[in-house]
Amino acid sequence: MAALKMARKPKQNPSFFKVLIGDFVNKLRIPPAFVKNFQGNVPTNFTLKSNSGSSWRVTVQNTEGSYFFCGGWSNFVEDQGLDSGDFVVFYLVGKSSFDCVIYGPTGCGKKIVLKTKRKRGRPKKSNEVTPSEAGASSFQKATRVSPGCRITRAPARRVINVGQQIVVVSEAISKHPSFTVVLKKYQKFSVVVPSSFAREAGLAEKRSTVIKDPKGRMWPLGISVGSRQVRLSAGWTKFRLENRLVAGDTLLFQYIRGTGNAIHVQIVGKAGYGNSGR
Repeated sequence: MAALKMARKPKQNPSFFKVLIGDFVNKLRIPPAFVKNFQGNVPTNFTLKSNSGSSWRVTVQNTEGSYFFCGGWSNFVEDQGLDSGDFVVFYLVGKSSFDCVIYGPTGCGKKIVLKTKRKRGRPKKSNEVTPSEAGASSFQKATRVSPGCRITRAPARRVINVGQQIVVVSEAISKHPSFTVVLKKYQKFSVVVPSSFAREAGLAEKRSTVIKDPKGRMWPLGISVGSRQVRLSAGWTKFRLENRLVAGDTLLFQYIRGTGNAIHVQIVGKAGYGNSGR
């Protein structure tokens, strides 16, 4: 059975991602290329569902043709404990709701601990949505896989094209170790693997491994182990070129035990849809 299963009735869910930098606390810009999905009819309100199991209503502001999450966004940021350098993927569900997957600066799924909890009997905030109103969240609680890396679960997805955008493929980040990389120009010949992932996958004890691309093709790669880091090296250039990867593309690496110990790679986002890859 394939390690990355497709949903029986997969839905085409457009998505975009943002690396939180600058003045992200009060507002967040929706990528112009993503706005085209609404065909000129952008909702004035959205519901954001996080992997913590809660939901928030946010308003959208149009400023000189650019659309921003504004009213209610700062509450989402505070309650989710978002910090500069965090990475958020937004999956559009329906016409006015987003499922949000949050990563820390390490590229690993971020464990969310709500900073504000409503006491029993206290009226809910205007921007807070109960599960009965928004629908049960499809996210599950974070699972610890190593001291520095927590992995979350998200809904099933499949690869779709939205303009030039490539969206997440699989059933999500599950109990398996994973990390994300926004490719830089200097990563043409190799890519560094986070130490927590390298430990989980046992890469430091290997001289080579195999990665599986979104099309199911297998690629043997050499492993270079240094005093402070582990790299995927020999074979990386061919993998990158054959999959047409460029600086700014975002990849999700996932290690799934019991499937030949291959590292599964998915294309989360393409250059120009949230990151420049400089």
